[in-house]
Amino acid sequence: MERKSILILTLCFLLLSCTSFGQYSWKLISEKDGIKVYESTVPNTNFKSVKVQCTLEGSFDKLIAILNNVDRHKD
Repeated sequence: MERKSILILTLCFLLLSCTSFGQYSWKLISEKDGIKVYESTVPNTNFKSVKVQCTLEGSFDKLIAILNNVDRHKD
């Protein structure tokens, strides 16, 4: 029974450590009006990843309409 417990504990630690390697190191670059913008470098490329965090009021359909309105993205 003790050997089984050790095996299960070892597997849990291995699974937890694997998930932490897949995460980017996000750096907050802007925060205004409740909108937080983060960036992270992507290994082996010249690109940067961008993540935006905010709370929006409205429906999912309205969000998709805003994202699809490319002409007003700067607004």
